[in-house]
Amino acid sequence: MSQLRHSGRLRSGRDRGAAHGATHRHPRVPAWVLPALLGCLAEGCATPRAATSESIDVVMPDGARATLAGLRGRVVVLDVCASWASACNVNARVLDEVAATFAGQPVDVITLLFDEGPLGAAAQQSYVEVLGVRHLVVLAGSRVLAGDSALGAHREVPRLVVIDGHGRVVIDEVGGIVSVAGVVERVRPLLP
Repeated sequence: MSQLRHSGRLRSGRDRGAAHGATHRHPRVPAWVLPALLGCLAEGCATPRAATSESIDVVMPDGARATLAGLRGRVVVLDVCASWASACNVNARVLDEVAATFAGQPVDVITLLFDEGPLGAAAQQSYVEVLGVRHLVVLAGSRVLAGDSALGAHREVPRLVVIDGHGRVVIDEVGGIVSVAGVVERVRPLLP
């Protein structure tokens, strides 16, 4: 994970009808606008999150602070979890198999834990020592914890987030146990 960028700091119409007591009338919208807007939404060009991977800050196992910006050009499978959620513990082990499947390819699998304080470091260590997780396990940084990152404010876990090579969140799903085949099938089309 030497590609992570380490840093000491974070990166980082008016309704005329109502005014006149008349019934509001919608202006005529050109026929091409709705299909174009829907296509844009489906392609991901309009997203509620302006932030990209640069805003996702993490605490590395050695205590160093980093963002995911250094992983540009690579697909990131981010397993957003907390040590107290049993489904998260299972997912972390399943994602080891996903990481093995993509060995040698531009894919990074990372488990990001919402555990904080002294318990966070212990949880991070236990994922490696007790659960035997081989991929990188990090703690959520201050922007992630504050809800100011591309991950947004919600903390539901387990959560699978996939970030494409351009640093954009392209998959964001909450709940359940992931399957190796399911994750691999969704990540493979994102590879160059």
